[in-house]
Amino acid sequence: MATFLDVFWDYFSGKTLPAPTLIGFALGLAIAILLTIIVSMFILNTYGGGAYIIKIVGLTASSDNQQIELELVSGKDMEGLALLEIYINGIRAEPVNLPETYSPGIRIKYKIPPNIGDTIYSVLVVGTFKDGVVANLYNSTTAG
Repeated sequence: MATFLDVFWDYFSGKTLPAPTLIGFALGLAIAILLTIIVSMFILNTYGGGAYIIKIVGLTASSDNQQIELELVSGKDMEGLALLEIYINGIRAEPVNLPETYSPGIRIKYKIPPNIGDTIYSVLVVGTFKDGVVANLYNSTTAG
């Protein structure tokens, strides 16, 4: 009994597919893959904000007034965020101005403790949520 591949190769041996057929097949495959990705995003709930996006706006560690400023860009469950803590090289930075509520576009300044070094900074932002969940929201090592 002939298999599908045997029939396929017997039929197409020595023949070429016309260009519209190849284009149609490629477009159909691309549309099927795209629809699969979109449906899986809704099923897995990965569309939208996802994780918190925190942007480090400024880091001044060489002056007497050592500060780091971060900006909350977006994130899922941001209304449930109760506290943001920053650790630089493992040392907790003290907040200068904490907002009443955390929302996109807010900039928060933290005072950097002295003697943390001046070449490489490891920045870790930890978020505490109102339901008690604690999560690392940002983790980076940047050259100073």
